[in-house]
Order: sequence, then structure tokens, then C-alpha cells
Amino acid sequence: MGYAATTSITNTVTSDAQFRAWGSAYAAKWASMGLLQIVDAAQINWATVATPGAINTVKGYEIWYFADALQATVPVYVKIEYGSGSAAADGALWLSFGTGDNGAGALTGVVSTRVQVKCTASAGNITHIWSGDTNRALVAVMGVAATTSMNISFERTVDINGAVTSEGILFIYRSGNTWAQTIWNQQTGQAAVAESQLGCAGSGQAPYGVGGLQIAVYPIMINKGVFCYYPLGMFMYENAAIAAGSTITFTVYGAAHTYYTEGSTAGGSPGKVGFSTGAVMVRYE
Repeated sequence: MGYAATTSITNTVTSDAQFRAWGSAYAAKWASMGLLQIVDAAQINWATVATPGAINTVKGYEIWYFADALQATVPVYVKIEYGSGSAAADGALWLSFGTGDNGAGALTGVVSTRVQVKCTASAGNITHIWSGDTNRALVAVMGVAATTSMNISFERTVDINGAVTSEGILFIYRSGNTWAQTIWNQQTGQAAVAESQLGCAGSGQAPYGVGGLQIAVYPIMINKGVFCYYPLGMFMYENAAIAAGSTITFTVYGAAHTYYTEGSTAGGSPGKVGFSTGAVMVRYE
């Protein structure tokens, strides 16, 4: 049973109070999704931490781990660091994955590349979409423009039937105007990251994926030398075909799943092939 919610919070971290409210909101949502936090006294304290006050500055971390049946044999730990982005007022996260942790802030085993994900500070509160379960997590920051938006989705790999597998993590993110995707393998580490685009091709002919009452939805294919079975966290669609902020349900891998449409302004156009104006929808269940 998954978790989905919509909240309105600021992503501006100018003051101590703003930074604490922003970061603690993320921490609460990771827990609501079903992830578990390790016991580590050195992790960030949301009651006392001060705002970064400078650009690209980390103020602390949390380490979370999956709580599904595969965790006992193929563990996934994610280190999430909290701080600032390209301006001191911009909230930013750093994410990395590992197969273990040392109890003192370091991931162990097979460790992924550390990735910063950030967006420009907003003038006020903006919509955040949250979705997750014991083996997946997603947040979409619905900014008023491309630079104020952000996307993070990580989930276990799946097979041809959509069932989770032990291979690793399918990771898609958007940081400002840059989209990227990668697979982190439990044994071999992280594959190359496809910067500035998502592995998705849509219709290049008007009306661009719309035929009568039928609307095309396109999976995002992550490359590991060959394509992985596509993740369930995000799909793409032609922006004009579905109103932004809609929730729609369709069948994926033989089961019904619900998605929230970001639209082209809040979600941005990920530099894909074929679309007139592409947009992203995110899992919302």
C-alpha cells in the first residue's frame, strides 16, 4: 500500500526557521512513504540546525533504508544531505546510494555517485507532490518556472511483469533545467548518467500522441548498455493533451496505477525526441 500526498511549502532557506521547516518536511515524508531511518546521533537535528548561509553548502545528512522483503538480501541505503544550491536561499539535496552504512555517516559496500538536486528559491509556498512505499520514493516540486521546479524518483528495478528485482535502483532526477537518469547496480555500481535528457521518444506528428479519445503515454527507458524495464515512477506525455494538475489512472505492467500530471511549465520539457511540448507525470499512489 503506497503513500501519496500534496503539500505546499517553501523551498527558500534564507532563515534558520525556513531551513528547518523545509528540511524537516522532507524528512517527515520519507518516513510517511515507508522508508526507515538508521540510528545515528550525528544526523541532522531539525530543532537546532542553522541555515547554510552560503552557496552549495551542506548542513547535515540523514541515512534511510528500504523496508521491503528484498532488503534482507539486497539492501538499499540512501544518504540524503541537506543544504543550499546555487544561491544561499535555494534549498538543495545531495543523494547517494549504498549497500550498507557504517553508523557514522558513511555509506559502505557498492556506493553510487553523489548527485546534487536543487531548484531556485520561490517567493512563497509552492506545491510539492510526494509518493512512495517501502522500496521507492518520489518528490516533485511544482515551481512556477523551470528553474524553480525539481524532481526526484528512485525505486527498485523491475522485471517484465513490473515486479521488483534485486538488480539495483532506477534513479531519475531534475535539478533546475537539467534532467538525468541512471541505474545503480547492487554489484557493479552506477551506469553512466544521461545528462540533460530522458530516454523517451514521443510522436513527431501532429496531433502528437492524441488520436480521438486516446492519449499516448510514453515510458522512460534507462540505458545500462541495453534498456532496462522502464520504471513506474515517471512517464511522459504531450503537454496539451492533459491538463496540468490532473490525476489519471492507466494500466502499467498489467496493473492499474495513478499519476499526477505536472504540465510543461512546472514539470519542464526534458529534451526528449519527437514531442511538440513534452511534460512529465509522476506516480501518485
